[in-house]
Amino acid sequence: MRGAVWDPIGDGHPDHAAQAASAYDGQPSTSWSTSMYAQNFPSATKPGVGIALQLAAPASPVAVTVRSTTPGTTIQVRSAGGLNPIYDQTTSLGQGLIGSTGALTIKLRQAPSSRYLIVFVTGMGKSGANFASTINEIAVLG
Repeated sequence: MRGAVWDPIGDGHPDHAAQAASAYDGQPSTSWSTSMYAQNFPSATKPGVGIALQLAAPASPVAVTVRSTTPGTTIQVRSAGGLNPIYDQTTSLGQGLIGSTGALTIKLRQAPSSRYLIVFVTGMGKSGANFASTINEIAVLG
């Protein structure tokens, strides 16, 4: 699996792009984080930011597990046709909220067979006066 930060309505500087692989490297002790934002997602500036994944082969996944140290983070899994699709060309397949356990399994609805999937942060946890979230590990099931 490989991936990249997906910031569909960003400013051309993806949030911590050098850390992206830490979100799916099989090591929960490493992580990728969003930048700090003054407003939570969705906002007037963007619906969210996340990690676009390229699977080794086309698959129809049934679930995605996300581990995070940021309770209150809302995760949406979206279909994709590549690593950098236009937002309107993706579809929500399921979503959930990271709770106090730090682990979330999102069951997917009618995921098409594809090599691409997006784990999209649509709501961040509170960090002082700002908002940010961390993803420690992503696993695609099925």
